[in-house]
Amino acid sequence: MNINFTNREYEALLDMIYLADWMLHSYDTEKSDDIYQAIEQKILGYAKDFGCGDKIVFDPKLQQHFPTRAYEESKEIQGVIDDYDNETFWDELIDRLATRDLVRQYGAEKLDSMTPTERIHAFFEAESPYADEFETNGLDRVEIRKAQQ
Repeated sequence: MNINFTNREYEALLDMIYLADWMLHSYDTEKSDDIYQAIEQKILGYAKDFGCGDKIVFDPKLQQHFPTRAYEESKEIQGVIDDYDNETFWDELIDRLATRDLVRQYGAEKLDSMTPTERIHAFFEAESPYADEFETNGLDRVEIRKAQQ
């Protein structure tokens, strides 16, 4: 089987592979995904053929292809990562605070016994004030209170 790509499609595929690899390994550098790495190396090996030799280099000592620093730091790649990080931060913060509040309010056992509809309704009620607060004020009004002794 052959798959044909235009230069633009190949360039988009490089971006997708880079971003997927970043997602898989940015926090767990010990993770070994041999099949993913094999596919990545296979695709990166065609970089020069598709006019992307400025984005991918081959290290003869390691016998592997790597993205160049300029490619990794490009606006296209970093823009996607920055947007993802920003959205994930707010979603995770709101989700974790709402979940904490629900556990405090109902207890974990009661939450687990709720129907999915009840749990979703309670969660949306709990997250709404946080979503409104962070949309309006960002982190400006977030503080750590010292425990009273």
